[in-house]
Amino acid sequence: MGDRTTPGRVYGGRTTEERTADRRERLLDGGLNEFASRGWDGATVAGVCERVGLSRRQFYEEHADREALFAAILERVLSDVRRVVTMAAGDTATPPEDRLRAALAAVSSYFLQDARITQVCLVESFATPRLRRLRGDALADAATLAARMMQALRATPDQPPDPALTLSAHTLTGGLAELLIAAADGRSPGTPGAVADDVADLFLAASRRATR
Repeated sequence: MGDRTTPGRVYGGRTTEERTADRRERLLDGGLNEFASRGWDGATVAGVCERVGLSRRQFYEEHADREALFAAILERVLSDVRRVVTMAAGDTATPPEDRLRAALAAVSSYFLQDARITQVCLVESFATPRLRRLRGDALADAATLAARMMQALRATPDQPPDPALTLSAHTLTGGLAELLIAAADGRSPGTPGAVADDVADLFLAASRRATR
């Protein structure tokens, strides 16, 4: 699917590829706004198209349906999260505790600075089996990364995380997701910094426990 005009042709000062990329970004942004403001049940393809000034034909050239658009939004957010974590904690010369705190601070800030992202990716993503699977896979990936960072705080940092540590990482990652949801909708007084500090203390405590 995509723009059906000749690749490389220039229209209005932009190539076909540039116009197609712009359309995709507009649909992702419009979808984020539509799902955040109207929820999964109220969001429609027509609503997305109206927000961004595109036709339904143009929508379906990029996405099979609204679920496919939602999945693409999740993928973009996951890519953004990987980027901010890498930027915050990618320096392996930094002490492991500082790297863990930096990663959690980056993730907390990313979600709490834009309540739309939290609402769509952590709440509305329960809407369908496919979206629940994508949400679960993303949290599992995050927990796996957290377990590796927690293992780095132990006396044997090069060993794979043991089962107890992995369990703690999954438990705390799920807890962080719920805390971000509560903070984003005003049910928790947590700022990004407070959320990150509190959760980091829990991750650090779990990483230092003796293996069960």
